[in-house]
Amino acid sequence: MQPKLHVCLLAGLLLLASAKAAGASFTGVWEGSIDGRKAVTLRIAEDTAIHGTAIFYIIDDNGDGSHNGDALPPLALDQPARDGTNLRFTLTTTSGRIVFVMKITGDGRAELRYRLNPDAPEIVIPLAAIR
Repeated sequence: MQPKLHVCLLAGLLLLASAKAAGASFTGVWEGSIDGRKAVTLRIAEDTAIHGTAIFYIIDDNGDGSHNGDALPPLALDQPARDGTNLRFTLTTTSGRIVFVMKITGDGRAELRYRLNPDAPEIVIPLAAIR
């Protein structure tokens, strides 16, 4: 094969790979667990803009330090913005506004990253697309 053809094929493959990464789909229902317990459900839609809700589960406390797993009310994603394989959004909670980053990590896989406050450790929740 001629070197020029190799370069063209390589450029085409790189273009396809970058297009796939840039076009990662966040649409659908995503669930994440911590320590084997459901932690979050994200419902994300994309028509003229990205929008959706987040429901958290294990943060609901029984008053004795144990978590009952009940769902908290859904929170609307504020200011969602996609950047290739990342979806950034904020949620307004009783603790204030929290910045989240959802990153596509593979086919039907992602992770949700956030900090409860600037001094807190980063929380990472693995996500799986369920629909």
